[in-house]
Amino acid sequence: MSGENELPPEIADWLGSLGRGRLTAAVRRPGGGRREAWFVDFEREDGSVDELFLRLDRSSRADDGDPYSTTRETDVYLALQETEIPVPRIHAVHDAPEAVLSDRSEGETWFSRIRDPEEQLSVASDFIGHLAAMHRLDPEKLDIPALGRPSSAREHAVEELDAWQAIYESYDAHRDPLIEFTFDWLRRNVPAYDAPVVLVQGDTGPGNFLYGEGKVQAILDFELSHWGDPMDDIAWLSLRAVQEPFTHFPDRVRQYAELSGHPIDEARIRYYRVFAELRIVIMGHERAQVKSSKGELGNGLIYGALHHRLQVETLADVLGLELEPPELPQAPSTEREWLYDGALDQIR
Repeated sequence: MSGENELPPEIADWLGSLGRGRLTAAVRRPGGGRREAWFVDFEREDGSVDELFLRLDRSSRADDGDPYSTTRETDVYLALQETEIPVPRIHAVHDAPEAVLSDRSEGETWFSRIRDPEEQLSVASDFIGHLAAMHRLDPEKLDIPALGRPSSAREHAVEELDAWQAIYESYDAHRDPLIEFTFDWLRRNVPAYDAPVVLVQGDTGPGNFLYGEGKVQAILDFELSHWGDPMDDIAWLSLRAVQEPFTHFPDRVRQYAELSGHPIDEARIRYYRVFAELRIVIMGHERAQVKSSKGELGNGLIYGALHHRLQVETLADVLGLELEPPELPQAPSTEREWLYDGALDQIR
């Protein structure tokens, strides 16, 4: 039985059988909400090294009724490889446990590390151009078996609600009144949008694309993708921009509308902001029940607090409620205060 920082033996054997050379390195990378990320290297007979990327899911989500499988994401990548959208090329797929071997795309991840305002604007504008281009693709011409046939945005919104309700109810965890209230509100307020649907990436925006030389090198993470309302992705983008400020957001939204041809509807964006936060909080609800010292505990603390707050704020926004700022407790200084400060520095 392999540890969390070791490849399962069957995956190591599978990689070795692909004929790409000798597997010389497999290093787990940080990040990834539901799946592991690995850098894997193969040495060819001529001594050159093939540097690739592995996505691995050790769980059996499909057996639990979770439709957001690696197969689903892989189908999207394969369909987009034939378009202008920059995505990594898929090389091989393993069924159980689910794993996908692809190109290792070059580039930086965190948008906030760009210090030059001109470069910030260049990268952000380039990403919006790609998002608009993806939303101009004809769903009827995209071969994505895992998503099924596209229908109406309303039908797809209800399908998504049903899927996430099933995921939430499958957890062996306490029931959360805020999650259940949010489901109820979302079901009673599905937007009456009847224009053509698009391929929604889900969780789109800074942090889920790689950039370099002032432009986007690759768009990543399609595990939550589905057919739906284009405002769904704009909602996700607005939320990710809270974590990674993404230039002047109203400018990016105007640019998207001009390039995509999809008019902006703030009411629908607000609806899908609530839905996006519900998904994130449900995933955190599962992880919170598993007591383990492994994984990125610091990130978990940060993002758990952030997204619970954002869930409340998105609900307050659509309900017309005004939130009172929280009062922080005044803790007395002690000789152990340096331990807290050191832990906080490490988390940051």
